[in-house]
Amino acid sequence: MTIDTRVFASALMATAMSAAIAVSTATSAGAATKIKVGRTASATIFELPTYVAMEKGFFKREGLDAVLVTLTGKALITAGIAGAIDFSPASRGGAQAALKGAKLHFVVGQSSQARWTISVSPFVVRGIDLKGKTVAFGRPNTPGFEEGKMALRRVLNFQVGRDYKLISIPRPADRISALEKGDVHGAVLSIGQAAKAGVSGFPNFLPSGQGASELNGAYWVRDSYLAKNRSQVAGFIRAITTAINYISLNPEGTADIIQKYLGIKKRAEANHYWWAIQNMYSPAIHKDLLAKLFDERRSRMVRKGLWPKNKPAPDVERFVARKLLTETLQEMRFYLSSAAKP
Repeated sequence: MTIDTRVFASALMATAMSAAIAVSTATSAGAATKIKVGRTASATIFELPTYVAMEKGFFKREGLDAVLVTLTGKALITAGIAGAIDFSPASRGGAQAALKGAKLHFVVGQSSQARWTISVSPFVVRGIDLKGKTVAFGRPNTPGFEEGKMALRRVLNFQVGRDYKLISIPRPADRISALEKGDVHGAVLSIGQAAKAGVSGFPNFLPSGQGASELNGAYWVRDSYLAKNRSQVAGFIRAITTAINYISLNPEGTADIIQKYLGIKKRAEANHYWWAIQNMYSPAIHKDLLAKLFDERRSRMVRKGLWPKNKPAPDVERFVARKLLTETLQEMRFYLSSAAKP
């Protein structure tokens, strides 16, 4: 999934003055609204729009006094349901909680791409250069394994066996080592691992936004909070959306924030990070990706005996503040350049 940054950027420039005046008027009438925003204990690339919104003052621009509350995965769910935080990015946990009966609504997306990509030998410039070569994957039946095959099929129309050879190398460091030795010509790696490989001269082959699509870090709120704070939630949506646009258009500023939050010391590594992630974000919550998220959690619940095997899934649209999200994005002149891909 990609966003038409040119359309969005010009629209933002056209509306920036009126937005600034509106926010200035709102904040001058009273103090900024305090909000508690959950974040994972270990900084993740999926939450980069949140870090950018904090660092660049996009929450403040919307009259929001945001505080990041660092919690572990399970605590992000329980705190969100209990009201200890206002916005929770625990997408998977939120979906499962909703299936169990929790009263919540998803309000805005962040990452719309999985965290796996493919690094290649320097001589691989075009798809044809990888044809017939060996690509290192992780363990079979793991997310990265399947997503790597999906990406090669989507981007290059490559099928394993027919167009490339597949070898399983469980440890990422060993996959990078195999690249360095010339034993393989491509390796499926996480974005972070691919950034390290990039510094060593092994470029990321997949264009940004061409990995497998899925919702990561999508924010949800309690129904009661949404009912009482719709204008604040709309401001939150605008702040995240503005941050996503900033990431796409500002490599240097984004690299600064990547280094600060992800603890990356080498600037070159942060630059490789940006190249890989510049178009992996979207505030939209696509129906197909939402259905995929809920279906995965429902299947997990069935395996654990938490959901009757023959009980159908509910209409997951009831768990999205669709009207508010759509209206807010339209007011910002935000449009998607393409539909989400599975």
